[in-house]
Amino acid sequence: MSHDKSNHTEPEKTVDIEETSTDQEQQSAKNKPKRFVRFWLFLLLILCLGAAFFFYTPQELKDKYLNLLTETLSTKKVEQADVTTNEPSLELIETLETPSKVTVPKTTIVVEHPAVEKVPAASSEEISHVLHAMTSLQQELETLRQNQQSLQQVQQTVQTMQLRARLNWISNPSNHLPQLQLAWEEITLMPVLSSDEREQAQKMLVLAEKRVQDMQNWQQHLHNYSALLKVTEHHNIIPKFENRWLNWIAEQFSIRPSLNKEEAERTYLREQLMNINHNIELEQWPDAKLWLRLRATLQLTLDKSADTNKPATELGLPESFKGIQADIDALRQSAAAWLERLS
Repeated sequence: MSHDKSNHTEPEKTVDIEETSTDQEQQSAKNKPKRFVRFWLFLLLILCLGAAFFFYTPQELKDKYLNLLTETLSTKKVEQADVTTNEPSLELIETLETPSKVTVPKTTIVVEHPAVEKVPAASSEEISHVLHAMTSLQQELETLRQNQQSLQQVQQTVQTMQLRARLNWISNPSNHLPQLQLAWEEITLMPVLSSDEREQAQKMLVLAEKRVQDMQNWQQHLHNYSALLKVTEHHNIIPKFENRWLNWIAEQFSIRPSLNKEEAERTYLREQLMNINHNIELEQWPDAKLWLRLRATLQLTLDKSADTNKPATELGLPESFKGIQADIDALRQSAAAWLERLS
């Protein structure tokens, strides 16, 4: 009995539920047109307000609001795009939840290689021609190298011959000091010399230049003293005649007063100094005793002619010529020793 009662009450409940659902559907169907009319009225009101705002607002405000509207729309689009990119898709979630259904797509990578032109294979004749050209070039290079070496040897031989000639020139006693200086100067400029040989040649050149300068200074002093010691010439005491024949006969003779002792000594000293000046240029040095006597006489003569209050005159002449003679001998001996090393 209880089972039958339960079966009887269940259909009544289902009928009540069906009746309430149908009433709600009818009520919502009646409210749909009212909602639709309200929506269009609200939209029309917004359009009217927008048109009034558009016509009655100034142009600056219009531009300002339009820019603001565009910026807000652009930012909303960017935010929506970021949200859509950050939100995982349903397909991805399903694939993560069911790893057995994940399938890896097969991708094929295609690599495009540049087109390579096929080089035709060289024939044996071309290869032999290239090899022949290479061997000929090697032979020409070897010939050029040998020619260069031979030229260097010839140049070195010529320079050695020039060096020998200059050394022979220096060691020759007939050549004088200025010529020795020029020879040593030429030797220092030769590229065939070693560093030690060039240093030796430089020393000899400096010595020769110093001695040439000394000789020039001495000659200049001797010339000045000779001009200072010149004695005044006396005129002929024979008178002139009106007859031209008698004048011609008188001109054939000369009668002058004799020189006094002092004038004679000055004349002798002047002649000796002039001779020594000429002999120094020829490297014919005066006797040591004679030179000391002449130098002392010259010193006394200059001191007499000068004021007594002034100090003694500095002659600028050496007391002896042995120093310059030794230096000239050293120049010649150095050249002779160099020649012995070359032979």
